[in-house]
Amino acid sequence: MTTVRIGDTSSLEKKRIVNTSGGCYLVRKVDNNFELLVIHKKWPDGKEHYVLPKGHKEGDEYLEETAKRETIEESGYTDFKLLKYIGSCTYELDWKEIQLKTDHYYLAILQSEEQRDRKPEEYEKVVTVKNIWVDLEEGFKLLTFENQEEIHDKIRELIPN
Repeated sequence: MTTVRIGDTSSLEKKRIVNTSGGCYLVRKVDNNFELLVIHKKWPDGKEHYVLPKGHKEGDEYLEETAKRETIEESGYTDFKLLKYIGSCTYELDWKEIQLKTDHYYLAILQSEEQRDRKPEEYEKVVTVKNIWVDLEEGFKLLTFENQEEIHDKIRELIPN
């Protein structure tokens, strides 16, 4: 996504941060269909988001390691296999600072239902978090932020229903 600001100097005073994240489209096969893991987050004020497990790269971590770690931390699932790097999406967020974010996605398949406790971020400790498994196409529609048709098309190519 390209952001053009002609004549708008409001963002010039803000600090700029570059962030890199990794995450997974985690799927499981049920009968002859694939389901997508979507994480439902609900804040005390009623705000709700449906998201993928993903988060910031730490230190010298490889993107693959970030995607695995974040999926385990956010979903609790520990037994899954990364199948393929799908692609990335770069966008800008205009918050207290300007954040240029690049999110990298992997397709992963659940091997078993083995789980451990989630590791929520500090701000998430007041958030209700629930894993939901939904039909692949329904999952694409549910996602609050990850509306990247090109990535979804790539997943459809790799795991046709």
